Amino acid sequence: MKKYDPFPGTYLALFTFLSFIWSMTLILFLNPLPSSAKDTPAHHTERSPIIPGAQNGLPDPPGSVTLPGSSRRTLTVGAGCRYATITEAMTAARDGDTILLAGGATFTENLVIDKNVLIRGKYDGCTSGSSSSTTVDGDGSGSVITIDGDAVVNLEKLVITNGLASGGGGGIHIVETDTPTGRVTLTLVEIRDNHSQASGGGIFLGSNTSLEAVNVSIHGNTAADAGGGIAMEDSATGVFHHTEIHTNTARQGGGINALNSTVRLAYQTWVHDNQATGTPGLGGGLALVNSQADIHLESTLFNNEAVYGGGAYLYGSTLTMEGRFSGINDNTVSESGGGIYAMSASTINLHNRSRVRYNDALEDGGGIYLNDSSLDSDRGVITGNQADDYGGGIYAENGSTVDMGLGPFACVEQRCSQLSNNSCTNYYGGGIFADDSDIDLEQTWIEENSAAIGGGIYARNGGDQQRVVLSNVIMARNSGGGADAIRLFNQTHMFGWNITLAYNDTGGAATGSAIHVSNSDVILTGSIAWGHAYFLNEFGHTVTDSDIQGGYPGTGNIDIDPNFMDVPNHDYRLAITSPVADTLAFATVRDAENDCRCYSSLATANPCDMGADEYVADSDSDGLNDVLELTVSCTSAYEADTDGDGLLDGEEDKDRDGEIDPGETSPCDADSDDDGLLDGTEDYDHNMVVGPYETDPLKRDTDGDGIQDGTERGVTTPHADTGEGFLPDQDNTTNTDPLAADTDGDGRNDGEEDRNKNGRVDPGETDPNVIDRLMAPVAIEALLLLGN
Repeated sequence: MKKYDPFPGTYLALFTFLSFIWSMTLILFLNPLPSSAKDTPAHHTERSPIIPGAQNGLPDPPGSVTLPGSSRRTLTVGAGCRYATITEAMTAARDGDTILLAGGATFTENLVIDKNVLIRGKYDGCTSGSSSSTTVDGDGSGSVITIDGDAVVNLEKLVITNGLASGGGGGIHIVETDTPTGRVTLTLVEIRDNHSQASGGGIFLGSNTSLEAVNVSIHGNTAADAGGGIAMEDSATGVFHHTEIHTNTARQGGGINALNSTVRLAYQTWVHDNQATGTPGLGGGLALVNSQADIHLESTLFNNEAVYGGGAYLYGSTLTMEGRFSGINDNTVSESGGGIYAMSASTINLHNRSRVRYNDALEDGGGIYLNDSSLDSDRGVITGNQADDYGGGIYAENGSTVDMGLGPFACVEQRCSQLSNNSCTNYYGGGIFADDSDIDLEQTWIEENSAAIGGGIYARNGGDQQRVVLSNVIMARNSGGGADAIRLFNQTHMFGWNITLAYNDTGGAATGSAIHVSNSDVILTGSIAWGHAYFLNEFGHTVTDSDIQGGYPGTGNIDIDPNFMDVPNHDYRLAITSPVADTLAFATVRDAENDCRCYSSLATANPCDMGADEYVADSDSDGLNDVLELTVSCTSAYEADTDGDGLLDGEEDKDRDGEIDPGETSPCDADSDDDGLLDGTEDYDHNMVVGPYETDPLKRDTDGDGIQDGTERGVTTPHADTGEGFLPDQDNTTNTDPLAADTDGDGRNDGEEDRNKNGRVDPGETDPNVIDRLMAPVAIEALLLLGN
């Protein structure tokens, strides 16, 4: 039987009242009232400013990380604030607290941070009323800031200066730890004019520590030993977004020095005008010792100076560059390795339109110097480098390897892989000088290089092992004395398939020499050598099925003008009337432009063309031949980008077979995954590989948080090709991160907070951009416990 309640609603009202009281108690406990109203600014929850990226098809890089710890108090420091010094506030702080520093103020302190805190400058509360710079000055008496390696610390909007450390880290010293659980994040921080009497003039990262920098400037710092800007040791990790590291100085690693550590220049980070002076003078911009570094997305090392390795020095290390406009440019050395000096089994990966260019060495290796090391270049560019002695573009010795080609990356135009306009003044190897080292070049354009001898390639001292392997390579207009394109000396072995040697001589005059050998041998097939006074300086080599000006003994050789596309404008592809088209029964799979070989519009027993280029009619220059587009593909033969998504048809149909295969976007659908973003916006690098800052053009929801990529990016009006089911953003003034399922790091996926997935904070929803303090459930649980 139901018990009669003489006071209906009483218990409900009491429960509601007690819930309110309990919630307020918790709020006051977790956020105690400051000593004055000015201690709690109205904007204390403002998010850290981070660099814009969405307009370039890229998400914003990460800002501050969520701090461990239950406390969420705000402590203020400065004139009229609760605390006079940062040290006093740190003593009072608990894990999870925020410390605000008055704007326009200078705090002369040597601060020690051993708690999980956020410290932010430019606070305009208290009596400062200023949002100008906040400076922490070390007064030349130690590291300005010392951070416990186990702590999670965010530093924002600060100038850190005038540190003088006897050990590591004049500006910031992150103390080594046994357990890599801590992390330091810098946002809008300037670290300048600090000095270390050991390593790390600006910043020192001890063992197992981690640093992330966003919108940071590190400049004017010096170290007596290594790492003028930054020094890292023993499993330390540094990640940099839109950061400048410049005008720092040390004896090794003028900008950055990494020992057994990892460096990542993630997006638009520039390391420039640093110096590695004195002895040993290694790595003006970057020095890696048993370490690895990644340079991505418009990040560059430029205008640095050293004795060895103007841009970068590698010892037992790996350097990977990937993405357009990333590279190592305009660096200089007084000895060798203008751009990069690599030794002791180091590896250089130069991928997807990254570049090594305009570097200078007073001795060897203007662009790259390899000693017992390797270069793996897939769609890379090495151009405009200069050395006084050997190897204008690349110097390789002591069992090194040089490997250049297209690799897995899409290419729909000429010169995607390029070694050009490099020079050495006094001696040998304008493009490449190789001593007891292997060269393997495929689908690469080697042009306009110059040297006293061996304008394109000079290779020597091979013994039984050294090989020069060339496939689908165009060598043109190189100049080098009596060996304008290639010089082979002392037991060096060359193998060439489908290569084109054209007008190798100064200015492209037809008076030079293609190949000059001495005590070496050549095997060449399916190739063209035209526009020279002579092809090869001696008979007896194996040359077959090739078009050789002046003739050469061998099966299937001919002597007929190949009719290049446009010699005056340096286009050595085959014209439609070329007599060497459809002359071979077999050839390599792809030509220099990555077109399919042996594709003939006529049924012939010999469907393949001689030389590096397969003639393919491509009216719109999109990388797909006209016959394929008119008969098989959905694309237009007269529009390079049929669907208008920013990607050429041949970039989307990566294997150029006219079919939409797994892993390919559709060249006839601007939004292949119907997420509201154009395929070209998502594939920012145009390489059909999902990069670290790119959403997946074949997945509607890249991070799997339940909200479509376009909604998270703020798309309000989708493209006409976007299919049904896309939900436009209803509030594009704030956007979540399509690459992070939990944008604000509060433990709840964005799709859980934005329950209707429309990009707007609607009634009853929490904000996926703001960490939530779930008070009501706590209050209810506490009341239920009291009731029991």
